Parts: sequence; C-alpha cells; structure tokens
Amino acid sequence: MNKDYHYNGTYLPHYIDEFLDFLECFYRKYPLVKVFFEVASCYTEVSLIIDRYWQQDCIFDNEKEKIFTYWKVCPSYEKGLVYSEEMLVECSVLCETKRFIYQSKIGNVEEKVLQEVEKLREFLNNKATLRDGEV
Repeated sequence: MNKDYHYNGTYLPHYIDEFLDFLECFYRKYPLVKVFFEVASCYTEVSLIIDRYWQQDCIFDNEKEKIFTYWKVCPSYEKGLVYSEEMLVECSVLCETKRFIYQSKIGNVEEKVLQEVEKLREFLNNKATLRDGEV
C-alpha cells in the first residue's frame, strides 16, 4: 500500500468482490491443501506446491538431525488456479544428484483428492527419504 496515495471510495470498492471471491476459494481448498502438506511433511528434501500458490518445503538439517518444514504463499500466483474447481499438485524431490517431479491436476472433489493423496504418498515412498531414514 502506498502511504502517499490517498485511497478514496471510488478506488477500493472495485477490488472488494474479487477479494471476497478469492477468500471463498481459499477457504474451500485450504483444508485439502493441509492434507497434502501433512503427507509431504514426513519426507526430506521435498517441495510441494498446490495451485502455484501454497508451497511447503521440507529440509533436513544434518547438524540438528531434524526436518524443518517451511511454508509460504507465492505472491505471483496465477489467480485462475486458485479460483479453479481443480487443484494443481506439483511435488519435487531431491535425492542426491537427481530431482524427481510429480504433477497432477485433479477435481476438487474430496474423494478424488484422497485418491490423489495416496498417489502422492506412493510417489514419495518410492523417491524420497522418510524422517526415520527409510527410503
């Protein structure tokens, strides 16, 4: 927000409907996003991005022997993906010198999401390292 600009009643109302629409889509999808994040948080060197908006990175700290999970929201998101009825799931796993990529676009139906969570879990079991060191 530019503190030198004096916002008036004709400027801000143009964005209220768009903001409310975004909040509605956000709150509809976020519980499902948390399910994906929970699955990925058990693995090391994993980056998971949903709708190119929500991002979670899991990095192993050798010194503390612990996985640290970082979350962020990508400010340059593509509005269409968050507003869409579908969810774009992108996962990247770094294993030594190789990077493995998983990508899927699914309907925002809870049953399909749960199936996709299982597919993601299978991918991570095959390509990533679990917290306790299992592959």
